[in-house]
Amino acid sequence: MERIICPTKAKMKKQKVKKGQISIRNKKNGKEARVTLQLNIPGMKNPRLEKYGATEEIARKRLAEAILLTYIEVQKNKEFANVQIFSPECQMELNKFDEYMQCVKEYQLKANGEKQTRKDEVKYPISLYIDKMIKMKKKQSEITGIKKRKKISKKTVTYYWNIAQKQVLPYFGNLDATTITEEQIQEHFDTLDYSPKYLKDIRLVLKLSLDLVVKEKLRPDNPAEKIELETSKKSLGIEIEHLEQDRQEVWLDIFEKDKRQWAYLFEAILLTGARPEEGCRS
Repeated sequence: MERIICPTKAKMKKQKVKKGQISIRNKKNGKEARVTLQLNIPGMKNPRLEKYGATEEIARKRLAEAILLTYIEVQKNKEFANVQIFSPECQMELNKFDEYMQCVKEYQLKANGEKQTRKDEVKYPISLYIDKMIKMKKKQSEITGIKKRKKISKKTVTYYWNIAQKQVLPYFGNLDATTITEEQIQEHFDTLDYSPKYLKDIRLVLKLSLDLVVKEKLRPDNPAEKIELETSKKSLGIEIEHLEQDRQEVWLDIFEKDKRQWAYLFEAILLTGARPEEGCRS
């Protein structure tokens, strides 16, 4: 009797998987996605990638991310920056891999977004120089052994920082310190309705910050120097002179350190709100 060979048991020739073609294998409690890439770079070993997932969808997504990372790592080398990384045959197979193409699309969108962000970024924002100025003043306040006339108190530094946060950074922080004009600054100051003293303090903080820009030779002038300030409160139609709360604390500290009689007199006037003539009579 002639022996019959069962087709299912016959030795089948294994079909060769193309480079870049994705294959899925069953694994214990999951799936494994695998691929062998073919690089278009002589002498470089073709990487074989395998990624496991609880489901085929997860495994395919992880493999897609691994392929993209491989592409990015190879392209980082300046020698291959303008070279097609994968061989044409491999790339054709990868183009059929939907998860990979989606990863590439997301990567390109992110890269273009970061590029646009970098383009829109200001190289020398005023906020940078405000920060430098405050740090410099803080160091000056911590130095010991210098003359009292040149000394700056920690409360004054805190006061400068409060003004910067409330009045300077919100309006000027993101502007370019090298191109901001006197007209831009003046236009903003014309909208402010504060006491002359407080306006001078706002201008001072901005001026001290832009002084550093001039010092670094990034511009020849300081546009905050020539800003004109209103000498009276327009809204009330009368001149009102008063100290802001933060500024009062600075002067109280100065009076306490001075310890002369007239300093205590001014401290009493500031604390009680008495008029100068009333303080002198008492």
